[in-house]
Amino acid sequence: MALLQRFLGGRVRVGGPLPDGWTEVWVDGPAPKALAGHLAGLGAGVEVLEPPEVRQWLARIGAELTAMYAGDVQGLPPVQ
Repeated sequence: MALLQRFLGGRVRVGGPLPDGWTEVWVDGPAPKALAGHLAGLGAGVEVLEPPEVRQWLARIGAELTAMYAGDVQGLPPVQ
């Protein structure tokens, strides 16, 4: 949460904890592509539920990074 707030500052509104252990957060951004770029660095630490355009950009970014770097992860511990 601290990293998300550092990335996006006052554009983050934090809700309460959810029963599954996640925390609901609302984020404003200038455009779906830009917002996806900020959130992509958090990996699986965030799950974007909407809008679908941000989810699509995240999928595209993930696919591009996987295509470029997939061979480089062998022998590394899992990301936590």
